Amino acid sequence: MVTPKQKRILDAVRALWTHPGGAPSLRDVAREAGLRSPATVHRHVAHLIAEGLLVKEGGRIAPAPPPVSTGVVAIPLIGTVPAGHPLEVFEYLGPEIDVPDWLVPRRSGMAALKVRGDSMRDAYIGDGDIVVIEMTPRADSGDMVVAALDDNEITLKRLRIEDGAYWLVPENPEFQPMKRDELRIIGKVKAVLRQYA
Repeated sequence: MVTPKQKRILDAVRALWTHPGGAPSLRDVAREAGLRSPATVHRHVAHLIAEGLLVKEGGRIAPAPPPVSTGVVAIPLIGTVPAGHPLEVFEYLGPEIDVPDWLVPRRSGMAALKVRGDSMRDAYIGDGDIVVIEMTPRADSGDMVVAALDDNEITLKRLRIEDGAYWLVPENPEFQPMKRDELRIIGKVKAVLRQYA
């Protein structure tokens, strides 16, 4: 976490870095940030270095370079979700899978589930596909969700909210929508991964 004073120091380093002469000294940063004491700046700079926002180059400070993207993110594969009739929650399959980093807007709170069944086939989600979900208790009408139905049952369906009732709607006419007065959302679908034989 960065305090307002640390933000001023960070902004000062970034501003001074673009000036001729390169990396600024602590006195330069103190002057640019409107602070009197280089000792105070030193303490805050140490915190910003620990946070990975600044680096030391020789006896001077510089903005940290942007992180290098590897192109993939490892997320946990936490089990199976039925796209059909509800099944027991989270049959464990494996520790992690790698997904392209552009599929996951956030690094934390993401998980993957293997799909079992074909109630979502018209949404192009089939048996054996993997859905990447954002673990969240909130969803809007129209979102595709993983929802808990009863004690140990979950399902993958399209959420529709009407007149205070929750409808879990399949994307396959062979299956019927399910109505619930209360519903616990496990997460929202963010991506689908499919391997072709």
